[in-house]
Amino acid sequence: MLRQVVYISSATQHFSAEALDDLLARARANNERSGITGILLYHDLSFLQIIEGTRDDVDRLMARIKRDPSHSSIRIVQDESISERDFKSWAMACRLANAEEARVMANPPLKLDRGFISSLVPQLSSPVAQIFVGQVARAVG
Repeated sequence: MLRQVVYISSATQHFSAEALDDLLARARANNERSGITGILLYHDLSFLQIIEGTRDDVDRLMARIKRDPSHSSIRIVQDESISERDFKSWAMACRLANAEEARVMANPPLKLDRGFISSLVPQLSSPVAQIFVGQVARAVG
């Protein structure tokens, strides 16, 4: 059985484009080894992350995330069993949140609508990391 966890957290610092790129590279490598898929949204020092995998793999990743000093105020929004992955092609997709996603990140409902989660998938493109880092670099610089 697969599990999907959605959490929000606060970044403890502003990330430069290089630091975000490094974070994504490490996350992707670790997630590929662990069989984890998902997406990370970033907006104004806030993260919303959806992770998918086996119960044990997700538990191990959540334990690492809770120890990660780049996050604070971690709040699990949703934790449920799923029959198939929403992000099966992504060891970790990442991009800046649009206005609606930023609103959800700021005030998440008790349970995210499956439509919201599945709506993220078609918005992804293969060079998503470069797009994300480029947008952050322009916003910071």
